[in-house]
Amino acid sequence: MVRVLITGASGYIGSALVKRLESIDFEVTKVNRNSVSADTLALDVATERFLEKMKEHKRFDCIYHFGAPSSIIEFNRDPVYCVRNTLRGFRNILKLAELDDAKLIYPSSGNVYGTAPKPLNELTEPEPTNLYALCRLQCEEMAKDSKVESVGLRVFTGYGPGEEKKGERGSVIYQFLKEMIQGNSPIIWGNGTQARDFIYIEDIVDGMLSAINSFVPSIVNLGSGKSFSFNEVVEIINCCLKTDTKPIYVEDKKPRVETTLADVSLMRKTLNINPRPLEEGILNFIDYLNGEDRVIWRHINDN
Repeated sequence: MVRVLITGASGYIGSALVKRLESIDFEVTKVNRNSVSADTLALDVATERFLEKMKEHKRFDCIYHFGAPSSIIEFNRDPVYCVRNTLRGFRNILKLAELDDAKLIYPSSGNVYGTAPKPLNELTEPEPTNLYALCRLQCEEMAKDSKVESVGLRVFTGYGPGEEKKGERGSVIYQFLKEMIQGNSPIIWGNGTQARDFIYIEDIVDGMLSAINSFVPSIVNLGSGKSFSFNEVVEIINCCLKTDTKPIYVEDKKPRVETTLADVSLMRKTLNINPRPLEEGILNFIDYLNGEDRVIWRHINDN
């Protein structure tokens, strides 16, 4: 049985991956900084205590590391903490992976490319424009300089079931759906021509899982290979909901990356995944949000 450690196991990608791994009988050890679950260790990866506790466990074959601040919003709110926690945590994960001779798989971000010319492939020189992207890029460099076998997956804009955990940090697809399902107009900052490469959560999990067994280079894009404007996203959601909701446009003076678009040639070749169309992913997401877990909408309405 493959023994796997997952940090950030209660987060968006982490929890989806845990569910998949446990369904195929992997031996999974879960770590989350603020865990209240009996089957998840409450540990901060950026501390020495984390390393001490991990030495009490059997050797891990693979480590998935999601236990770090994961959005530009978090970095803007507390940059000192986020930088320290990200880099110290990654250093500790590399130490553990080297001790256990474990393969390390971790999410980097499409944000590292910043304003670089599109489409973005793994040989494109990164041009990060924010502290979050700089930290992700630094983690990539730390992994390359180590003796650990590692795969950093540059995840583009993920969306899908479980995003309610992220709240305001959720994708624009989630933010738009949250409003439009209830008949409200979504807010678009700017003119709506800004575009993103969106990838469904289960396709992200497929990529993460495939990276265990496949021969995969140290850095691989994880996206759909297609880019949709925010205006197009509203149109697709309207089509799926059979509505005609108009967005509200608000002037946006902040400098932002206009378009993200991943070159997924290497991903298709090495991870052997074929991301689903955006329309299919959004329909699945709508079914989830309108489905059994009504507490999602109570939570949204409470906020």
